[in-house]
Amino acid sequence: SKSFHIEVLACLNSQHTKNIFLQQIQINNNLPFNVIVSDDGWLRKSALLSSQMNDDIVKRLRNTGWQCHSFSEPEKEGEFITIQAFKNGRNIKIALLYCCDTCNKIYKELEKTCDYILYLGPPYKQSSYAQGVQKHVGPLNAWLVPN
Repeated sequence: SKSFHIEVLACLNSQHTKNIFLQQIQINNNLPFNVIVSDDGWLRKSALLSSQMNDDIVKRLRNTGWQCHSFSEPEKEGEFITIQAFKNGRNIKIALLYCCDTCNKIYKELEKTCDYILYLGPPYKQSSYAQGVQKHVGPLNAWLVPN
């Protein structure tokens, strides 16, 4: 939705402004750039996951008759988000990872509850990262919504 998109942009702009301000304070006071106070990129990643889920996956599912429900918040541990959809008595769960190169433990955990494990970007050593996972794993751009 448009309001969600505006909110994401406002959050990104606020984060950028805050980071510039904090960096200037650190420079002016000869302070170290501590990992704890530096941006780890999670706000940007979570905003991108939410946006892709809303603008791509949900739209594709709804356009093919699926009823979307059980939207999750982005998970920092593993950098993913999930959604469930229902159609003709069938329920599916989809996980969207920030990138392919996510540890195998996360893939294995998602496999327990998800039917599809998708990721943003190109496949990068997918067979290594998703080794042993029996559920569908692949890039979001190549995913076809099930009938």
